[in-house]
Amino acid sequence: MLRVIAGERRGRRLRVPSGLRVRPALARVKASLFDILISRGLVASEDVLDLFAGSGALGIEALSRGATSVLFVEQDRIAARALRSNVVAADVASRSEIVTQPVSRALARLVREGRTFDGVFVDPPYGTPWIAAGLPELGAGDLVHAGGWVAVHHHRRECPEREYGSLVLAVRRVIGDAGLAVYRRAPVA
Repeated sequence: MLRVIAGERRGRRLRVPSGLRVRPALARVKASLFDILISRGLVASEDVLDLFAGSGALGIEALSRGATSVLFVEQDRIAARALRSNVVAADVASRSEIVTQPVSRALARLVREGRTFDGVFVDPPYGTPWIAAGLPELGAGDLVHAGGWVAVHHHRRECPEREYGSLVLAVRRVIGDAGLAVYRRAPVA
């Protein structure tokens, strides 16, 4: 059972599609990630991008804890249907936008539109090459505001780099088989 763990929507149940379509962050991984973000004054009153959103657990948790808005990106149509259901069930639909397309296409579109975010959740399927290919793209562009953050949930054996362009590793944690890496975007000099 997946639930919102804190904030104004605490305890709300979230649907997860059956099978291997989605690998939601375990409660202790999600709790650790939000402890890191909240202790640094991040998430509240921020616009957030949730890549590989799956059930929407990370973005909905951010909304429950005071994020202004979340744009969810999920390419799997069945997972996106569960995500839409979860956004409605958690009563955060008015602060949510859902894009159903591959992350690379969604990012290209967001850049073309000039969209920017205070924070980004990155939770790709374990073992995919997206971290090595996608984080440099996030670190090179202006999608993340100066001083913004990127939080990556990965398998502990995957070891993200210390820097990706303007993204600099701030915190790294290992919780069981999961790894968390939180990057901050260097302020513009």
